[in-house]
Amino acid sequence: MNPEMSYKNQVAQCESAVPVRQTVASEILELAEEIERMAEDVANRTLSRLQPVMRDDMNEKGLVEGDKPFRIYPELFDVIRGRLTRIKGHLLAIDGGIDRLEL
Repeated sequence: MNPEMSYKNQVAQCESAVPVRQTVASEILELAEEIERMAEDVANRTLSRLQPVMRDDMNEKGLVEGDKPFRIYPELFDVIRGRLTRIKGHLLAIDGGIDRLEL
């Protein structure tokens, strides 16, 4: 048996067994995306379930989209800021819906 070939096979097996590590940035982005989705789902469910007992609000703000940053952020932080802004919008929508309840 060729010792070099055996070594290459062992290296290949080890490489396939070692999980690929995510960067900290990608982990944070995935978490922010998951929380954003959860906030959107909760906002949508809350508002749809409460709709029958809510009064109309002509000044309803809805989701806050497109808030402009006051300064330019590096790309990673700009993505995080965008996700947090959308989460804030979902929470404000829930808060506005609760304020309009007629119980």
